Amino acid sequence: MKLIKKYKNALPLAYIFLLIVGTLYTRQVLASNSVEVRTKQKDEKNITEIKPVKVYLDIGQVFSKKMDSSNTFLDLMENLCSDGLLKYEITEYTYGSRFEHINYVYPQDGYEWSLFIDNKKYDGELSGLALVDKTTYGLDITRIEEHQ
Repeated sequence: MKLIKKYKNALPLAYIFLLIVGTLYTRQVLASNSVEVRTKQKDEKNITEIKPVKVYLDIGQVFSKKMDSSNTFLDLMENLCSDGLLKYEITEYTYGSRFEHINYVYPQDGYEWSLFIDNKKYDGELSGLALVDKTTYGLDITRIEEHQ
């Protein structure tokens, strides 16, 4: 208690001193150009050419759409939705995506909407699935497979 009373008048001065030192140090650090900036060389191998693609979506009714190779499957779905040709709802989970309904057709319990690419079931992530020219993407209701 006596210690606090003894240094009570010195505390504001110490606070002001620390403020000044902190301000000067911060300005000095910001003024120094110690960060080296390097420009990244373009890697010629990683440049992908954007080409027009014609894809088909089969959900019992076949839709044909011309897009480009930079688009994804979900871009195709959004494009058909914005044209008023398709309605869907998708739910994103940590383990992947799941269609809740397509054109208000809901799967029964134990079933789900599955994506097929040229009649082969696709179990990967939908968000990064790039469109490929002359490919048919199909959506059909299938039984949920139990993983053991």
